[in-house]
Amino acid sequence: MTERSSLFDLLKRSLKRKGKVDELPATDPGDGAYQLSMAQFSETIPDQINVVGNASSLLNTAYGPAIDRYPTIRFNKAQLEQTDAQGTRWDFVATSDRKTLEYYSEHAPPFHTLLFTPYYDRHLEYLDAKLFGTPHLVYPMRLSIELMEKLRARPTTGAQILWLLHRLERRNVHIFGFDWKRTPTFYDRDHTKEPHNHFGEMMLFRRLINRNGWTLHQ
Repeated sequence: MTERSSLFDLLKRSLKRKGKVDELPATDPGDGAYQLSMAQFSETIPDQINVVGNASSLLNTAYGPAIDRYPTIRFNKAQLEQTDAQGTRWDFVATSDRKTLEYYSEHAPPFHTLLFTPYYDRHLEYLDAKLFGTPHLVYPMRLSIELMEKLRARPTTGAQILWLLHRLERRNVHIFGFDWKRTPTFYDRDHTKEPHNHFGEMMLFRRLINRNGWTLHQ
């Protein structure tokens, strides 16, 4: 598949996404809550950070040693299958997925901090102390709302984290395992219909990668 046809296919799938961005409420709790949350994230997220996505294309690389060099943010229940490609280091997990939270309430987490990433009010119900005892930070709903307004779609967790790093003005960011669904998620290869605008996310974050001097490893 050529670069152009691959992008065209991604655009078609993004236009056919399921669900509406405004079908459920998302409430910004105000300036005070936003500023407190951003201060907590700023204190917790290191200046040098590796963001490791779950694209199948990552498994065809040998980025493991580079990924392990700095603290990592990974996503959802992304078990490490090929450490030469994915590395072994796991400092933060980003998710708002209830099944992921339930899984780690029953299994020892391989990370030290949960970055909980709601984009609808109902997601806040998932973060229950009896489900998850690991230290956690709650993503500012204001940033999720900003992304939904930009993309006219529900944001992926990867987009939420990259947007957060942009707003925190982090500059030493290395990104692995992101191809915006040009290859499927490695642990769920049959899942193709989603509510996200992968084409819009790709266009937005390619601009921000260039603007911020981040490095995208593909």
